[in-house]
Amino acid sequence: MLWVNCRTVGLLDKGDLALKKIHVGLLASLLAGGCGGTKASQRTPPPILTGSIAGAAMACAEMPLPTKGSIYYACDCGTGADPGCQAGSDSNPGTSPDKPWQTYKKAQGQFAALAAGDTIAFCKGGAFTGNKSAWVNSNCRADNVCTVREYTPSWAGSSTAMPKVAGGEVSFANEGGSAHEEGYQFLNLEFDGSGGTGVFIYNDIKDVLLCNLVLNGFEDAIDAESSLPPLASGSDGLNARITVRGSQIINNSDMGFIGACSGCTLEYNYFDHNGGNSPTQHSIYFEGEHDASGSDLTPTGEQIIGNEMHHSVQGSGTGCGGTIFVVHGLHDQMLIEGNLIVEDDGTAQEGCWGISLAPAY
Repeated sequence: MLWVNCRTVGLLDKGDLALKKIHVGLLASLLAGGCGGTKASQRTPPPILTGSIAGAAMACAEMPLPTKGSIYYACDCGTGADPGCQAGSDSNPGTSPDKPWQTYKKAQGQFAALAAGDTIAFCKGGAFTGNKSAWVNSNCRADNVCTVREYTPSWAGSSTAMPKVAGGEVSFANEGGSAHEEGYQFLNLEFDGSGGTGVFIYNDIKDVLLCNLVLNGFEDAIDAESSLPPLASGSDGLNARITVRGSQIINNSDMGFIGACSGCTLEYNYFDHNGGNSPTQHSIYFEGEHDASGSDLTPTGEQIIGNEMHHSVQGSGTGCGGTIFVVHGLHDQMLIEGNLIVEDDGTAQEGCWGISLAPAY
């Protein structure tokens, strides 16, 4: 069992310092750390992915559209769209790639009515204006998921960029108390924010896959939080089995990931320029979990595997001022394996620790 929170005692495994890299695998020596933040105004472009991260992203990029269930298509050509982009119309039926809807709002509004196994698909090369309406559906199932992803329109090719959504957020939060939802996957999309939360997971959300996403320019890229009462029938108020894989989490001013849940997995993701120059901000922060009544819980089976973290906790400057990867509270059977934490030579200030684990609360 791992007791872990913000003033931290950390575990760090140092790798090849000649390469100016810190390899995080089996945890070794205890070091003191911290938590906390300012805003990161720097905007680094998405990188060219390599190795296992690229492989994880490619596996989702190459997933074919489903052959069962209905598919609803949308294509808009806002700022940043491919020069050959051809917009649809919200007066179209939206049920074929040659007659797509146009707006993100129209497609997002269909989500609540999806049957298990249905798909919403945004055109590659398209550029959309997002909104803050919640993605909520009680029909989707862990074994028959609802999917939001990209498709290749006739005017695009295999190398055309993934759809870009500017503004808004992906929120899985029910209004009011906790109600059970499960079985979502969001694949191959770029979300560009100007603050706020990129993906908000709240009020009993289970079995979600977020794969080959770009989450760029939010305050918190991904926030998986505990729930509020009352609990609807069939709800335990707990999030579980949230997987973030093969994604680029960049330029987020507070946290790249914050939260906790049993079965939460971060694997083969690329984190860059997340967190301001503060001991209370981090690239990755696994916090303590509690139930809807506020009582402490012990999430189990969390995994942080094969991620890379670059230029962390720098804000608009070039100096790392806080711990890059923090675990607080109580966690059981947590696996931290094969991660890479990199700070450029001379940029790690006092308090810039690689990994910090502490009871805190």
